[in-house]
Amino acid sequence: FSVKTKFKLSTCVLTKEMGAGILDYTEDEILLVAEVPKICRMEADGGPCRSYFKRYAFNLSSMRCEEFVYGGCYGNDNNFKDLQSYCYNVCRKGLAMGFSTNP
Repeated sequence: FSVKTKFKLSTCVLTKEMGAGILDYTEDEILLVAEVPKICRMEADGGPCRSYFKRYAFNLSSMRCEEFVYGGCYGNDNNFKDLQSYCYNVCRKGLAMGFSTNP
């Protein structure tokens, strides 16, 4: 599914799309997503170059760091060389909603 963020006045409303229907996030999910740093909310982007670097990106849908291939240029900041010491420490720091920190 994809995550869409909508802002109205000072209220942030998050919805997730699954197939043709749209389900509202639960209150706990809204609080959890709000604690995830901005760079970790970006989708993994391997960039247009053709090198092959194993990297990790935080997946907001699964709340886990997942492996992807980085081509060596462009992309975005959700691009970590190391799973545990960088990706999880940056993206899941302070999350205390019962999710495991194990990959």
